[in-house]
Amino acid sequence: MLRHPVKYLIIGNILAAIFLGFLIFGGQAQSQERSFPVSLKPADQCGVQYLLNGLVETGYDTDHNGVADHFTLSRLQTDGLPQPHPLFYGTDENEDGSWETVYRDLDEDGLNGNEEEYWNFLPAGK
Repeated sequence: MLRHPVKYLIIGNILAAIFLGFLIFGGQAQSQERSFPVSLKPADQCGVQYLLNGLVETGYDTDHNGVADHFTLSRLQTDGLPQPHPLFYGTDENEDGSWETVYRDLDEDGLNGNEEEYWNFLPAGK
């Protein structure tokens, strides 16, 4: 038999409240959507790379300094050309060649605000 049943009841309630808080507030943080921050123009395109996984990576230089700062990943069509609208959009804010934030567009319908943040490697607060 339990020696201090009230003590265990209090601890159990505290743990349940903490778990419930994570479920409620953690779910809200994950469901927040951010769309891709810029519109990409064909004139800003600065490179295309066909990847072995069947995707096409296209780089864009939106600040016109000669280094790609935004990217897209598109699937290949059966004729070997990229789909007209990408599946993923990426940003490289410090222009080091690694994407910091990636957005996905499951509808592949172009930049129209329904893109969701897929992953973010930026330090907290940025």
